[in-house]
Amino acid sequence: MLTQRKRLGSASEIMEKKRENTGKGVAASYVRLIIEKKGEDRHKAANELHLYLIGRFREESSEFQQDFVNYFDSKGDNSMPNPIYELMNAKEDRNDRETSREAAILLIVVLAETMISIEGGKRVLRFAHHLLKVLMKLDEPGMELAARGLSYLIQTSKVYAAELVEKCLDESFEWVLSGNCENAPLASSILLRELALYTSTSFFLRAESYFTSIFQVMRSPKVRVRVAAAASLHESLSVISQREARGKRKWYYTCYQEAIGSVVDGEKNGLSRDERFHSMLLTLNELLRIADASIERERIRAVQIIRGTRHNLKWGSALESIVGERLVSNVVESRTAARLVQENIGTIWERCMETRSSKQSFVLAALIQIVPRLSPWLTPSQSQTAIETLLPLLAKYGEAQLSLGLVILYDPNRAKKYIPAILSFVKDSLHSFKRKKHEVSSHSHIFILLTLIVRSYGREVSMEMKDLLPLLLNFPLCNGLMAVFHEMYSHNEHWRSEVINGVLHQLSIILMGESIMGKSIHSFKSYPSIKMDVSHDSLDRYDLAMRALGEFDFPRTHLHLFIQYISEGYLVCDSLPLRLSAVKCCVAMLRPLMGDYERVSCQQRVPILSFIQSILKCLLRVSLVDSDVSVRLCVLGELSLANSTLLSLLSQPHLLEFLRLSLKDDSLEMREATLSLLSKIGMLNPSLVFPRLRRVLLETIGQLTNSRDAKVEEHSARLISHMAIQCPKLMRPYLGSLMEAFIPKLKKEYRYVDCTVHILATISELSLVGGSELVDSLPTLFPLLISFITDNSSLARREVALRAMCHLSASTTFSVDVYREYPHLLSLLLSLMKTEMSQSTRRLTMRVLGTLGAIDPYTYKAFCGQVLSEHNGLSSGLSLPTSDRVLDSRQDSMELLNYGRCTLDEFFSWITMANLISMLENDQFHNNYEEITHDLVTILRTLGSDSPSSMSKVIPQLIRITKNSKKERKEFFLTQLASLLSILDSQSSNHLDQVFSLIANVYKEDSFNYQHTIIRVIDIIASSVQSNMGPYVSEVVPYLLDGMKRDRFTDFKLISRCLSSVCAMRGSLSSHLHLIIPPVISLVDDASASIVLRKEAIQTLLMIGEKEDLSDYSPSIMQVWTKVICIRDLQAPSLNLLRLMIACKWKHLDVFQRSIESSLLANSIDSSEYNEYVRENGEWMRWRGNSWREGGDEDGSRQGVSHRPRSLSQHS
Repeated sequence: MLTQRKRLGSASEIMEKKRENTGKGVAASYVRLIIEKKGEDRHKAANELHLYLIGRFREESSEFQQDFVNYFDSKGDNSMPNPIYELMNAKEDRNDRETSREAAILLIVVLAETMISIEGGKRVLRFAHHLLKVLMKLDEPGMELAARGLSYLIQTSKVYAAELVEKCLDESFEWVLSGNCENAPLASSILLRELALYTSTSFFLRAESYFTSIFQVMRSPKVRVRVAAAASLHESLSVISQREARGKRKWYYTCYQEAIGSVVDGEKNGLSRDERFHSMLLTLNELLRIADASIERERIRAVQIIRGTRHNLKWGSALESIVGERLVSNVVESRTAARLVQENIGTIWERCMETRSSKQSFVLAALIQIVPRLSPWLTPSQSQTAIETLLPLLAKYGEAQLSLGLVILYDPNRAKKYIPAILSFVKDSLHSFKRKKHEVSSHSHIFILLTLIVRSYGREVSMEMKDLLPLLLNFPLCNGLMAVFHEMYSHNEHWRSEVINGVLHQLSIILMGESIMGKSIHSFKSYPSIKMDVSHDSLDRYDLAMRALGEFDFPRTHLHLFIQYISEGYLVCDSLPLRLSAVKCCVAMLRPLMGDYERVSCQQRVPILSFIQSILKCLLRVSLVDSDVSVRLCVLGELSLANSTLLSLLSQPHLLEFLRLSLKDDSLEMREATLSLLSKIGMLNPSLVFPRLRRVLLETIGQLTNSRDAKVEEHSARLISHMAIQCPKLMRPYLGSLMEAFIPKLKKEYRYVDCTVHILATISELSLVGGSELVDSLPTLFPLLISFITDNSSLARREVALRAMCHLSASTTFSVDVYREYPHLLSLLLSLMKTEMSQSTRRLTMRVLGTLGAIDPYTYKAFCGQVLSEHNGLSSGLSLPTSDRVLDSRQDSMELLNYGRCTLDEFFSWITMANLISMLENDQFHNNYEEITHDLVTILRTLGSDSPSSMSKVIPQLIRITKNSKKERKEFFLTQLASLLSILDSQSSNHLDQVFSLIANVYKEDSFNYQHTIIRVIDIIASSVQSNMGPYVSEVVPYLLDGMKRDRFTDFKLISRCLSSVCAMRGSLSSHLHLIIPPVISLVDDASASIVLRKEAIQTLLMIGEKEDLSDYSPSIMQVWTKVICIRDLQAPSLNLLRLMIACKWKHLDVFQRSIESSLLANSIDSSEYNEYVRENGEWMRWRGNSWREGGDEDGSRQGVSHRPRSLSQHS
């Protein structure tokens, strides 16, 4: 019987082992393991399943894989268990039910990509429905986990992504409106926040529905629901601020109205006064947060200062998305929100200050958050009120200390008088900690406040900080205290010695067990025990102490002692976290030693070099002998981050031997890290390293070519990728061989997904090494890349294929022609832009589109065979088909496309102009008129005067906008209008009536403020139109005369513009000379005016005199001329004016002959032109006298006059 029982027992064990080797058996063992574990152990078990799925599972047979997947979701087969469904609908008590659902969520997320790759994602869609059903039944952490799981499923399942997003959004909005479940508002807020984060495009399309429902949640009677709704509102406003939308301002204004109205409307919902205050403060806080990002950036920086390092496991990508630490989202800023806050800051400030009377902690906590965000908008008196609001809250609320520090940091001058009281509070707080014998928490906000004060005032608080320093040095080290010491060390050199000595004292006590201050260095011989059993709290203190050793500039004697102590003790102890910290500490402490090595002379380098090499030898020995691969990888990773000087020391032969041995490490990751480090060193010492790297490269190519193992191929691809990144010159001769080895390995089967991903990543890096060498592989490689970017089974493969396509096209210049070879590629890329939910994939797609180059639609249609020219070729001109006349006047601008012809080079400019003109016609874009107008002017300036049809559309719209614009924007639009008219030159005369009518209206509104702009516009128009200005001179002259009456010292530029306009209109001023000439002459004669301005006035007379006869004004001109000819700086233009009079033979010039000669003689000026004039005039007078005597008086006189040249051009 006993023998029979043994046989039966052994048989059952054999059957159990056989069952566990099947797909269902393996799946059941992992499910059992995940269910049994709790907390972080459960995450580790899920991570083991993830590693199995991306590794060994892919090498199993298809029957095994299908059996494995069916075990988790056996719908339709009641005889088989369905663990995910059972875990989701567990019937245990509440705590067990929550843990069971957590296990189900982890299983769904880990299995998602595998199921999509094997079956296409139908099961994943069912899993998402499970998560949606159970979401409202979970507690808040469970809801967060389930919402993250849903967002991961949406990003992973490309085929069903759009359907899943719409389903999740519909359910969220329905939960808010239905109110059937108590947890519905909380679940909706959490899910909407995740959707805004990871599916921003789809979320943005439903923004209207979101803002309709979210404020119902904000009025919930539960505090945690209101807080979750505020977090959701922040993410939604971040999405909106990064996109242009018609309703953007309306949505921000809705937030403001709902916040202000919640205090009154909340009574209808049965909310108390404090609950209404809380809802208002949360909404206003998010509006202020998006309006000015400067405070938010400083807040994030301040919080990150004191965050301690955590020794978390590195999860796989699937688990990282749901259990990993949530990184800080990008800080965004909205000009629209800032404008809204600026307009209503008075009301916002009053409403926020009303909440100070509340005694509820949640209201005060919201008030504490909003006060620093109000700082950019407050007056000095309001800032002082804000500080006085926070001061009574410092003792009870730690967040108040952070907020006060941010208010001080934004404007230190306004808070200066409160600093003594604040530092007194800090001192009392530290004393109270000491009396109670409590360690100051590393996350205590008291240190943030002190850090921000030192950063704001620096040396100005030297005396106060000198009193605090002994107290700070007596506290145990923590992250916050180290931040304070860093600020003190960097802002005042007088504190440095005390800070260094105090930190050294504490570090030596933590790491060595006794202080080294005041003791002989040689007395420290013992090293810490190899077998060290440390608690979690002690581990954090050891890690902080070792990090501090690399952050301060300690005396070299103590630094030598510490580095030797750590390298001989902590570096080889039994504790894994301590060994990791010791590796980072040793490399960090080598950096200041390397600085000493570079600064000293050659003789002094020898002892420093020997010490550095001994430490490097210890580190490299650890990289060989340490039992844990993470420590070995840490050594190589830290050394890879070192500077070139330290890497050059590693290139010595006796140290390179250690790295060569690491190339044969059992761990593939170690081989890759070693090769990466060797490749870096190879660029510094190629003679020693390159031969070994060539050998490794040839071995890797051979291994890649002959291997049939996906893991080996993946490892080989990563090795080559490291060499391509670090030493591209070495790789260039082998590109052809590498491509021949890589292309056959690009397979679509599921088991080769990771291998394909790494090969494509390597091809992407090799593309940056060389271009011409890869051209031969394009016909084979590009079709494979196109097939991979349409691959729905693997998100990673789509992304890396896009990156490889981008790099390959850029390096081989295979850009626009790619659409000729593969006409369907453009439609595939545009389809990706529309359907892809992953933000990184969308960015890569945009990069690919930009790299491949813009192709005009006509050419693309020709490539696709949809358009043919007369000779089966591409025509140089583009004529789009005409359409029937549309009754909507806004469609007139499309005539640019419907009825015109343009060259291919002009095609996109004309399309852009048509859209910009239609936007000008749409009043909904009134906030963007400035940008639109600027872009239009830029395009038209590029096209020149060849676009009159577009001008006829733009100028009337711009005139309309200028008439209706606000006062502060009129000046900009007037200037842009003048720029457009200057582009048209003579063709702009058709619009001058409307323009000058507009100028007249503007001048009537405010002649003083707009005078500069109007004169500048007139100058631009007159310079471009010139001869066509005749009909409008009578309208323009009054503006110019008013401008020339301004103060000639302060309004120099304005008067100069007036003179420039007068010069531009010369030739059209005949009937207005009596108005223009007198003020110009007055300006020449004005001694108070600047020399430059008087020169311009003389030049104006010269230019007018070239076109007009000014001889009637010769008395006044000559009277001024005799004065200015005496001024040295004005002599040259005065002589030019005299030459003009002589050349034009002004009437009655001989009357002033004596005055001219005396002036020239008095100033020692010799004018050959004037002398020639006097000689000719004398001869003519003699000839005229003879004519009188002969009776030919009248005829001779006329003949003499007729022979006088009347203009400078005739004289020439």
